Amino acid sequence: RFPDGPIITDFNPKSGPVDTIVQIAGENLRFAPQFRINEINLPYFGSTGDSTFVAVAVIATNALSGPITVITPYGKAVTSEIFTVTPAEPPVIGRVDSQTGRPGDSILLYGNNLRSITAVKFNGIEAAFSCGVFACTSLSVVVPTVLSPGAATMTLESPFGTNTLGFSVLPPPVPQIWRFSPADAAPGQKVHIDGQNLDRTTGVLFNGVPASFFTIGSVVATVPTNASSGPITVLTPF
Repeated sequence: RFPDGPIITDFNPKSGPVDTIVQIAGENLRFAPQFRINEINLPYFGSTGDSTFVAVAVIATNALSGPITVITPYGKAVTSEIFTVTPAEPPVIGRVDSQTGRPGDSILLYGNNLRSITAVKFNGIEAAFSCGVFACTSLSVVVPTVLSPGAATMTLESPFGTNTLGFSVLPPPVPQIWRFSPADAAPGQKVHIDGQNLDRTTGVLFNGVPASFFTIGSVVATVPTNASSGPITVLTPF
């Protein structure tokens, strides 16, 4: 006997801007469901228990008010009420995972209506940022590498104005070489370099000669054909 088709008994909230998380109550919602509003697909987060509650997110740019549809391989169900997509609202920052960090670090901001943020700046310097995968309820921000250590102001810009947060920039992670092996090697052979803060290595020099390399926790560099005996130098943005 095939499983029964999906049944929707309720959903909440009934309205909200893009990225609103909607909880759908019902039965038989666990069988590879698809969720739509006005035939526009909605991201699916997951279900609990016998799928009596399923969390979804209103799609960002093209969601329109309308009924919510749940589709499984065994049928579909449509809500009798509509979900009303409301205009965008000002961003609200609820929590920051850290208000200290080094240049190049990523920090997470949590809140609501974050998709309306158009720029993030530290002391006026633009920072790279991106939204969460399913809904923009978190923002990943990269601390600019050109920032100097000390107090900084993080500014979040949107069409609704600006939000400001205090931030402390820590000294950059200076690379340190603890050891390397083997101690001598011919051109073309690989040398393993261990140390601290080597994950952002941008170059390796053998007595001043650039070498190819890759990182796997430690740095693995190939001795260049024209290298001579001498020190090994590891380069980073810092």
